[in-house]
Amino acid sequence: DHDHTPTETMMNGDAWTSGKPLLADNYVELLDLAHESGYGTISITYHGLIDENLNVMGSEVYPLTGVFSGADTEKVIARVYEYNKQNPTRTFRINIGVTLGRHNNSRRSLIRYAHYFNKLNVASVRFNNFTDHGGRHPDLPMSKVEIEQVYRDMKWLHE
Repeated sequence: DHDHTPTETMMNGDAWTSGKPLLADNYVELLDLAHESGYGTISITYHGLIDENLNVMGSEVYPLTGVFSGADTEKVIARVYEYNKQNPTRTFRINIGVTLGRHNNSRRSLIRYAHYFNKLNVASVRFNNFTDHGGRHPDLPMSKVEIEQVYRDMKWLHE
């Protein structure tokens, strides 16, 4: 924060994951270990598109392959909340990171993400700009003008 007060995520310890380990059969053991290690927040990078009915679209329409799907992230979120329900003294917050590119940078997409993650009771959502590190997706990075528009749309959304 501006006054250097730690955020809730910082105070709770932040375990970043793709989500994939928490889809395995031993997810309860992993969450127990996370709690015992001092983590109180599970942060997941989200790779999915949301339709007009706030449902995750199939991974075949998502432009990146080999990433943990939005549908699987939804399953992991449900598992974490079930864990919270079963362990009321060991609860986790859920944070989501969404990478924005030309495939999902519209105001309509931002609104859908906001409503979708509110519906899933996610504690916070962070957006970051897609960078094509490997040069395999030259059509996805946003231009300076598009990035500026995303910031205006986010401001509008917050207001």
